[in-house]
Amino acid sequence: MAYLQSAGVFKYLYEQYGLEKMKLLWTRGFGDFDTIYGFPVEKLEAEWIDFLKSVPIPHDFDIHKLKEGCG
Repeated sequence: MAYLQSAGVFKYLYEQYGLEKMKLLWTRGFGDFDTIYGFPVEKLEAEWIDFLKSVPIPHDFDIHKLKEGCG
């Protein structure tokens, strides 16, 4: 589950804020998040929660299949 969650956050940051900021985050580390993105991680958390609320859940979604992995 953690891999799926981290991939989702990574994709969101990449799509919303671009490749250059993602590269900086990758090379400089999460400790520089505020400097790289210009806002605190708490704002990202709020954005992420709002984004998740906007994504419709497929009618055939089965959370138990996630135990099988993401492949």
